[in-house]
Amino acid sequence: MTLASTDPAAGASWPGRVLVVAGVVVLGLLIAGPALRRRHPAAWWLLLDYPAAAFRVARTWRALMAECGLAVSRRPALTVVAGLVGNGAPPPQPRFPCYGFIRPTATGFVFLARLLPGQLPEDFVKAAPAMAEDWQIHAVRVTSQRPGVVRINALYANPLAAPQAPRTRGPVRLLRVAVGTLETGAAWVVYLRRIPHWLIVGATRSGKSTLINALVAGLAPQQVALVGIDCKGGMELSLYGPRLSALATNRRQAVRLLSALVDLTLDRMTICRAAGVRNIWGLAEKECPVPVVVIVDEIAELFLVAGRQEKDEAHAAGTVGRCARPAPRRQTGRHADLPASSGGGLQPLAVRRRTRRADRQPAVTGAPDSR
Repeated sequence: MTLASTDPAAGASWPGRVLVVAGVVVLGLLIAGPALRRRHPAAWWLLLDYPAAAFRVARTWRALMAECGLAVSRRPALTVVAGLVGNGAPPPQPRFPCYGFIRPTATGFVFLARLLPGQLPEDFVKAAPAMAEDWQIHAVRVTSQRPGVVRINALYANPLAAPQAPRTRGPVRLLRVAVGTLETGAAWVVYLRRIPHWLIVGATRSGKSTLINALVAGLAPQQVALVGIDCKGGMELSLYGPRLSALATNRRQAVRLLSALVDLTLDRMTICRAAGVRNIWGLAEKECPVPVVVIVDEIAELFLVAGRQEKDEAHAAGTVGRCARPAPRRQTGRHADLPASSGGGLQPLAVRRRTRRADRQPAVTGAPDSR
């Protein structure tokens, strides 16, 4: 018969072993932590930083809501004071907005919060900088999920500090290109079938040509015709010459090219009327013509006049250019810094890369109160 050991040292060795293992793990993280965080930031965030951030949210939520004025008293102030004077009871605790499960993402975490009566999503938007400071993260974005509920998206780092090529899921859709990364970490998608007209403006070296390059590179493998107009002698768009179906390098060529595009548009309108559809996307797949994407570099070159001889060309280019596309509609509040916003089929969208003067931003965005 075997008896159990009664040596007290055997039981006492377990806490020591646990401390040794914990010390080794902590020492390993201190030594290899910077390299792991640099090479695998998403894994580091999910394993270590996310639990700490979720704990900070739960610990500071009530105090943060109270400091930002998002806590609501359960009873009116006069009733509370009268109750304190008459009964000597402690004041009732205020109501705090409730929040749901803190779900981790590759760039941070996201959760939903329910608004209290009388609150607006703008109240949480104003408190976003305070949330980022208290939770020790890069930024917090607040959007309206549905009436009475806001979506709080927290980013643990700046996704634009070291941007990577966006990943597209599913099959490639015609006229849909991922050209970059948004400040939220999501892919910036240009879908010309939804918003066919784009205006890209900005200061020198702000990324206008880089955006055009990404757009052309994404459209090149697709079954579309690319047409370029570069009145500066083709300094920019001539690099894509092998892929372009046509390229105009001066204003006279641009007038002829735009006239041909107008004739092509009229022919396709005739086909659509005969088929009883509003656009080419309503035609059968075999009858649908190849889409044409027109890229104009420095559109102001079409209208600049240096002498009387160029006046007629500029007038012709402006007249044909207005006939080549529908007249734009301006909507107040459509900001250029929100490229993912959806609009009507003919709604142009302006992309402001960066401007030198603040007073030029409303002219770009189309909103008098934009910043």
